[in-house]
Amino acid sequence: MALVPLFILLFVVGVPVWGLDAPEEGLVAVTEDALLLNAGGNRRILANGVDILARFDGMAAILQAQSSTIAFMNSTIVDQTATAKTQMTRITQLNSVVAAQAETLATLSQTQAQTTTTTTTTTAATTTTTPTRTTTTTVSCPSSPPVITTIPGFPQMNNKGLTAVSFCGLTSMHYFDLANNQVTSINMGTVTTITSMYLGFNKITSINFGSLKTITATLYMYSNQLGSINFGSIESISGDVNLSQNQLTSINFGALTYIGGYLDLSYNQLSGFSFPHTLFVVKSVSVCNNPGAATILASCQSRFGGICPNSC
Repeated sequence: MALVPLFILLFVVGVPVWGLDAPEEGLVAVTEDALLLNAGGNRRILANGVDILARFDGMAAILQAQSSTIAFMNSTIVDQTATAKTQMTRITQLNSVVAAQAETLATLSQTQAQTTTTTTTTTAATTTTTPTRTTTTTVSCPSSPPVITTIPGFPQMNNKGLTAVSFCGLTSMHYFDLANNQVTSINMGTVTTITSMYLGFNKITSINFGSLKTITATLYMYSNQLGSINFGSIESISGDVNLSQNQLTSINFGALTYIGGYLDLSYNQLSGFSFPHTLFVVKSVSVCNNPGAATILASCQSRFGGICPNSC
């Protein structure tokens, strides 16, 4: 019983009693360490959160920039689509104009003046009157200044049964296809430049190139009835020249100095001529099946060398 008051006395005086004060100090230390550790973890979590937010902000800026770029591209596509539609409309309009011009030219080419005469036959019993129709072909141009001076498209006038054609003030054409008709003569008139001329399988006996200076592609006049040809003021033909299967006895190259393709003079009636020294032919020259083929071939080989074959 005496021990209890002693314990109470020691506790009041403040003498440490084993088993009571020590655990309290340890608990405080552990708690502070835990708080410090927790605070450090929270700071790291906060820093990571700030970094993630910064990354999200960067990604958002990139997405916004990409969205702006996509919007601009969409706007450009819309503009280009509208421009393409406008161009297609314009092309359609031009095609309509070209078709109308071709039709006008074909109509002018087919203008015919028809006259009717009357023949009277008398017999013993009756008198019969028989109308006889005589057709002559003429092509007339408008009296007023021509509206059409250029045909940029591809008027198709082949296989139309045409017997005559007039250019009526035209100065340039792109593609002139008059093949497989019944035309006997052509005068190019005021035309100065043309891309291609397809005149094969007609009955052409004469052609006047008029003011024509340049053919930027080909000249095909095979299978006609030409007895002679004068290239006149034509200075250059960039493609092929085919005059085969005519009745040519003479050729005057005029101002012509350049043929960018081949020159075919085969199957004609040429007895001999010399190629002018001012003429240059790029590909080949064919002169076979002419009465003077050997003489012409010698002149060709002398002038152009290896581009003149011995046979067709």
